[in-house]
Amino acid sequence: MKTMIYSVFALMLSASALTACSDDGFSGDPAKDWNGTTTFFAPTDAQGFGTYYTPADGRVGDPMPFYDQKSGDFKVLYLQEYINNMTFRFHPIWAVTTKDGANYESLGEMLPFGNNDFEQDAALGTGCAYEKDGTYYIYYTGHNGNCKYREVVMRATSTDFKTWTKDELWTLKGPDFGYSGNDFRDPQIFVADDNLYHMIISTYPVNGGDPVFAEFKSSDLKNWEHVGRIRMIWDRFLECPDIFKMGNYWYLVYSESFRTSWSRKVKYMVASSYEELKSCFNDGPKWPADGHEGVLDTRAFYAGKTASDGTDRYIWGWCPFRSGADIHEKNINVGAGDGNEPNWSGALVCHKLIQHADGTLTLGAVPAMAAKYSTVVDDCQPYFFHREDFKQLG
Repeated sequence: MKTMIYSVFALMLSASALTACSDDGFSGDPAKDWNGTTTFFAPTDAQGFGTYYTPADGRVGDPMPFYDQKSGDFKVLYLQEYINNMTFRFHPIWAVTTKDGANYESLGEMLPFGNNDFEQDAALGTGCAYEKDGTYYIYYTGHNGNCKYREVVMRATSTDFKTWTKDELWTLKGPDFGYSGNDFRDPQIFVADDNLYHMIISTYPVNGGDPVFAEFKSSDLKNWEHVGRIRMIWDRFLECPDIFKMGNYWYLVYSESFRTSWSRKVKYMVASSYEELKSCFNDGPKWPADGHEGVLDTRAFYAGKTASDGTDRYIWGWCPFRSGADIHEKNINVGAGDGNEPNWSGALVCHKLIQHADGTLTLGAVPAMAAKYSTVVDDCQPYFFHREDFKQLG
C-alpha cells in the first residue's frame, strides 16, 4: 500500500514537472499523446477521497454523529472550518451522510452562523442531534464575545433534516444555574436509566473552581430541568462529552481540552450504571482497567463522539492538519514531528468501537473501510526524478 501511495504521489509530481518544464524540451514519454488528456493521471481509487472526508473548501471540526432511524443512515454534523474565518462569525454547522463510515455524501449547510457580529450565535460551537416523534433537534453552542455571556446553549428544529428553524426564544444560560457565562458549551443528549432524556454541558462553576458537567433532564426534549453537576478530573476541562450505554456498561467519552497540549486526547470512563459513571471522577479518577487512562487514540484524533445503528457503534473525530511550508518553498512539512502542536480541525476519521468482556474499549477497523481496501495490486515502479526536474519544483 505504501508503495502504491508513493507511486501515485510521484506520478502527480511528475505531472507538475512536465507542465513546468515544457520550455526546456522535456515532454515525457513520446509514445503517449499528452495533449488535451485529463485522465492519464486519474487516481487509482476514485472513491478514496471520501474515506476520510474533507470538505472541498475548508476542514472538518468537532463531529456530531447521529443515527437517523427514519432514513437508516448516519448523519455526521460538524463545524465547518474555513481557511479564512471572519472575526466573530464562523463555524456554521454542516453535515454529511454515510451508511458505512467509509463513503460520504455532503448534505451541505444545516445551520448558518448569526446574521451579524452581535447575535448570540454569531459563531456556532459543538452540540448534538436527536430525533423524537418526527422532529429533529440540534442543540448547539452559541458563541459570541460581544454578548453578555460568551457562550450559551441554543437549539434548532426540523421535520426533514434539511430545513432548520432556530428557536430564537429558547436558551440555556450558565449563570442562571450557577455556572460560567464564558464556558458553557458542548451539550450532549442521551437517555439515562430513568428513561428520561439527560443533557450534560461542559462548564465551570460561576465563582471559579474545577470544571464540571452541568446536568439537565427532560421528558420531551423541549423543557429542561437542572438536576446537578458532575465532577471532571482535577483542573482538566473535558470537551465534547458523549454518554451512552453499550451492552451492560455505561460510558463517558470525552476529549481532554485542546488547551492541554501535553494530553489533548480522546478518553473514556466505564461503569456498570449511570449513577456509578457520574462518580468516576470523585476522590480521584477511577480509570478503566486498560492501563493507560482510557485513551482511545493518539493526539492525531480529537473531538471524538459516537453513534450506533443498534448493532455497531462507531466513533468519529478529526485528524488535525499541520501548518508547514509546501514543497514549492522548502520541500519540508514544518510541524510534522518537530514538537509543534497540530492545528484545530482537519479530516473526518471513523473507527469502530470494540467492547471487551471487562467493559474496556479499543478501536477497530470499520468493516466497509477494510473491504474497500482489500484488493491486492501489483507494486509499480516509482518515477525517479532527475536533478533538473527538482529545479523546476523550486
